[in-house]
Amino acid sequence: MKKRELWLDYVKALGVFFIVSAHAGYNIHTSYYYYVPIFFIIAGYVFRDKKIFQFIGSKIKRLYIPFVISLIFCTLIHMLLFKIGVIGNTYSLSELGTNFIRILLFDIPEKLSSPSWFIFALFISNIEFIILYKFSRLFNKLSDYVLGIICVILFIVGYYNREFLNQFIWSNCTIVTMLFINMIYIYIGYLLKKKDIMKYMDEHQNVELYSVIISVIILMASLYVFNYNTDYRAGVFTNLVLTMIIPICGFIFLSFIPKKIISSYDKASKVFSYIGQNTIYILMYHVVCFQIVSTLLLKLGYFASSDLMNTWNNYIVVGNWKFVSILLAMSIPVIFKLLYDKLVLKIKG
Repeated sequence: MKKRELWLDYVKALGVFFIVSAHAGYNIHTSYYYYVPIFFIIAGYVFRDKKIFQFIGSKIKRLYIPFVISLIFCTLIHMLLFKIGVIGNTYSLSELGTNFIRILLFDIPEKLSSPSWFIFALFISNIEFIILYKFSRLFNKLSDYVLGIICVILFIVGYYNREFLNQFIWSNCTIVTMLFINMIYIYIGYLLKKKDIMKYMDEHQNVELYSVIISVIILMASLYVFNYNTDYRAGVFTNLVLTMIIPICGFIFLSFIPKKIISSYDKASKVFSYIGQNTIYILMYHVVCFQIVSTLLLKLGYFASSDLMNTWNNYIVVGNWKFVSILLAMSIPVIFKLLYDKLVLKIKG
């Protein structure tokens, strides 16, 4: 078994922190443009060749089953919140039946689970990539070049046809993101690993430092010079070149932080590592954690129940409570996962 590269867990932990912070109302500026795509770069970095059905089975276990459990759980929370007067609508029996079928089909009928679109996109993108990978192996020594060319073509076709492709949506995510744009990110991650580029940068600190500086400059320029804008889930991109290179820059920048700072502190590295290993649960449940804070604020009289019911996700995060919301959203899912893991070990032991 290959040794786990802990710095990848640190990068995922930082990435999910940016996602949760943005959903809590903080504008993290340039991080907005790369914190989601870096997870697809990481997917490519950790990609391992397997038989297709074995690969799909691993993704069903890792992504699909937790997705289904999460959607059912969040639906039950939704109904409970309706009972206590926090949410203004609930589901009839027929709607519950329809929603259950939609959940099994990898769709998202529950607003409290809205960020779970990412899980579906990651699942589909991984499946597509291994199919392309298997096809490219037919070309022997040219296989990686063929794979790269296919991914670049898909990226360009997706970018220039995004207005048409954005009409096709499933699980709150457009097909242009899942099937076209993501392939180049996964391929980049795959290439970074296969060519040991990150290892080379780690062994040549001058190269690493210059790469980080250039990455930061590009990230800042994309925001303040080129006014780059994107909505990754909705398939909105405003610059072809920046759409490709910004996630790479973000990945390089975020990988530098844990290697130089987090790894120096044993306790911090363990916390970040465990968070990174369980980012999927934070992504699926952080809106529910926000809802807990919103319910508390409602009971404390910070706003009226009508204000809460009128919000799209049925949560409001205000003032200094944003920090509390982020803290709970980052910790509660991880704590429950830790307790679950310990329970499983105890049962097996």
